[in-house]
Parts: sequence; C-alpha cells; structure tokens
Amino acid sequence: MEKDQISYWGNSSEQILVEHFPMHRACRDGNVCSLSSLLEAGVFSPYEEDQFYGWTPAHWAAYFGKLECLRQLIMSGVNKDVTTQRFCQTPAHIAAFGGHPHCLLWLLQAGANINAQDYLGEMPIHKAARTGSTECTGLLLAHGAKPSVCNNNGMSPADLARNQGFQECAQVLLQTQDQHTSCQHNNTNGLTLNRLSRKRGLDPESHVEGSKRTRNDDQEEMEEDCIMESADTVPVTCSAQHSSGTPPEHDPVSHKEKSSHRHYHYTSVFIF
Repeated sequence: MEKDQISYWGNSSEQILVEHFPMHRACRDGNVCSLSSLLEAGVFSPYEEDQFYGWTPAHWAAYFGKLECLRQLIMSGVNKDVTTQRFCQTPAHIAAFGGHPHCLLWLLQAGANINAQDYLGEMPIHKAARTGSTECTGLLLAHGAKPSVCNNNGMSPADLARNQGFQECAQVLLQTQDQHTSCQHNNTNGLTLNRLSRKRGLDPESHVEGSKRTRNDDQEEMEEDCIMESADTVPVTCSAQHSSGTPPEHDPVSHKEKSSHRHYHYTSVFIF
C-alpha cells in the first residue's frame, strides 16, 4: 500500500492483516506466490472471513480485481459461490460491485450462480447497478441476468442505478427490462410463435413429444429469446477498477459481531 492510502486504512488494520489474515492480504496485493504457499501450508483456511468486512480471500481477490489469485483459489477447490455468513454475498456479487468484468466473466464461465441473492435480496446485477458499471451490467445481461427482479426494498437494478445518478446504466437496464417484460406478456406475438415453431421443427422429438409440452415450457423458451435479444444491444468491454489496494470505505456505524472462525470483533461494516 502507498503511504497516503494507509492514512484511512490505518497501520493497525494492516498489521491485523499481516498477522491474522495473510491469505486475504495476498489476494488484495495480487501476490500469487504467497497465496500458493499459504494454501499449501494449510495453516489458514481459504474460507475464513476477515474481521473488517466478513469476506473470504476469494471476495478480496474479486473486489480488487486480482484474477490470478481468484483463479488460484477456485482451482485449489474453493467453492466459486462461497457465501459470506453475514451478508450472504458471493465473489460474483463483489466482483460486480468492484467493477471488474474480467473477474466476473471468469466466475460466470466457471459456473458461478449469476442470480444468487444476498441479504438484501440483491443479485450481482444489482451490485453492478449500484456502482454504475455498464461493463459488468452488460456482461451480466449477456449471460442471462434478470433485470426485472427487485430487492427486498422493491427496487430493480435500474432503480438503484438511477438513484445513484448513473443514468446511462439505468437506461440500459430499463431498455432490457422493458424488452424482457414485453416478451413475457406477449404470448401471442407472431414472431415469437414462429420462432417456437422453427425450434420444434429442428427438434427430432418435437413431433412425438409435442403433446407433452406445457405452457411453462413455451414461456421459458420465450424468456430465453428475450434475454438473448436484449443482450445483443448491450455493449460489453473490460477494464479494471478498484485495484489500488485500498479497502472500501467503512460504514460509520460500528458493529460488534463475532467472526465464526476466530474470536475477533467486526470493527465496522461496509453496506452495499
């Protein structure tokens, strides 16, 4: 870390990382060699949550955009959907919030749950919307994220982006949401019906099993078509953010909740 960055983070916090959470520190710094050594030694668990944010090493790697560390953890057997105990967030949530499409893409290609919901009822696409990351938003939409799902407060990703002042991101989400909704409620649309007919015509079992298809089957196919159509209109590019090594700002409210792995207290919480 640079000296000016420590002014907020603090020497005492850094020392805690050095002594008690070296695996988290290695992921923050992108130190693959150190991480590999720690994993091999087996002294520290890759599932241990730190006392600051309740994150595992994988979450730290995802937030700071350290793809090689994230790969090393997952390839060593760490669950790609490892969920934090406090906030029920996966590395995909954190990568989306941190604005790191390269980490997010790798997680999705590895089979991460794109629509996992956290304690706020939010999916990764809500997190991308909160920070206005059009790159992560476009990537998630292209992989089938659901733009119309609302969180526990009844807010869609578009609502969150608009409230944070990210109008471009909100517009992309609204456009995709409208297309998705239109397809869901327009079951008699001729184009959609023709598409379904063509699909069945290419299916060698369609003539035999056609009578067994249900309305839900047709609806699922139409929703998939809508998602793919809307995803084609979303630009997806990759650039890393939040890789400076400085942890996210703390929420001013202090919580004294114990970690499940060690007898540490959470000193502060980052709510998002």
